[in-house]
Amino acid sequence: MPAAPPRPLPVRALDLAFVGADRLIVLDGAEIALVAVGAGEVAVLSRRPLPGPLSIVRAPGGVLQASESDAAVWAMTSRSPQAVLFAIEGAQLSERERAEALPFPGAARGLRFRAGTNLVEADVEGLGAGPFLDLAAAGAGPLVAVDPEGRLLNARGSEAPLRAGPTLAALWPGHVAASLPSPPDREDAVVVFDVMASGAPVTTCPTGAPVRAVAARVREDVARLAVAVDGADGRPWLHLLDVARPAR
Repeated sequence: MPAAPPRPLPVRALDLAFVGADRLIVLDGAEIALVAVGAGEVAVLSRRPLPGPLSIVRAPGGVLQASESDAAVWAMTSRSPQAVLFAIEGAQLSERERAEALPFPGAARGLRFRAGTNLVEADVEGLGAGPFLDLAAAGAGPLVAVDPEGRLLNARGSEAPLRAGPTLAALWPGHVAASLPSPPDREDAVVVFDVMASGAPVTTCPTGAPVRAVAARVREDVARLAVAVDGADGRPWLHLLDVARPAR
């Protein structure tokens, strides 16, 4: 898992999503940003506020559901009363639609945050009504979620042998990337594992700082991971990691 030097992140991320090889959507509690990832820096191209009134939440949560091919992204946080669809037009974000819930595969009525928390409530096929800390559609594999106890669940009804932190990114069918469930103060890692297999993680990469969000862009047998962390200096940082598809 080769790692590039970390870059300062201008927005503290609740969630991340790739919308191009060198472009990311970054979501925090009050706004969404389109950023360009260059050599050694992350530049903000466009920022848009989320609908108000914004609630005060001690530990806010956020969810992005992006489509690179459609140049669009749904965004929702536990501070904002509505989910918003943004179109990506060149280097700009444009609001297109608002909804009471965020559309998600397998969730006929979408995702919502439990008021005042970072917990997602949804009636998800094979996973039940939650609540969840995060959810991911693992390629052509099962839907995957992390429950409030850190248990990794999948829509085929089995429970993975590991626990995970409150962030997931789908990779290849049946594979996801996750943070650790209960990291020490300044230690964490990105873990890649097969949710349908037992045993240890197939790949682990320490980050040296608490992981706040993970996104993945998969191209055949290599996935680029974007990992937002809280640095020792108190600032948000972005790691970019390349991961090879594990052999089965």
